[in-house]
Amino acid sequence: MNNFNVIRSNIQTGDILLTRGIYSPISEVIAGITRSYWSHTVLYIGNNKIIESVYSGVKINPLDVYFTGENAVGLYRYINALTPERQAILVKFARKYAGLEYGWLQLMWQLILRLVGKNEDKDWNLDVSPGMICSELVARSYESVGIKFKNLPSYQMEPVDFDESPFTVRIA
Repeated sequence: MNNFNVIRSNIQTGDILLTRGIYSPISEVIAGITRSYWSHTVLYIGNNKIIESVYSGVKINPLDVYFTGENAVGLYRYINALTPERQAILVKFARKYAGLEYGWLQLMWQLILRLVGKNEDKDWNLDVSPGMICSELVARSYESVGIKFKNLPSYQMEPVDFDESPFTVRIA
């Protein structure tokens, strides 16, 4: 069950939203293959705005797009508070990706690797797409301020990696 009021009252710039479409077959497939409850990763950039990589590319959207009742939403935060300076760098870095295409080839490669059990094998780590997938956008943005959530290249990150990271705490 979602408590959107709790999320709204606690969200801070740089927080990570993990989502799952309740009625979405695509969410079910991604969550199933990645062995996670979550299927999508979103970055909160302040002023009730999020940035995310969706099928139509990297977009800046209102926060409330996930508060329609059609999505489960979890609010996660990096365990050490981000200074306002680091928040500004993170947001500026993330915004530069707005308009970039979605990383369809990367998504397909990630799914194949996951299915054959090679998703974290360093020998199989390949950035095969000029576009960007959702978790990659968040991971790259955090890397701009020197933070890595897992010892993987950003293009190998999945929503579950933020959920299970020892560097995040679930707020709501």
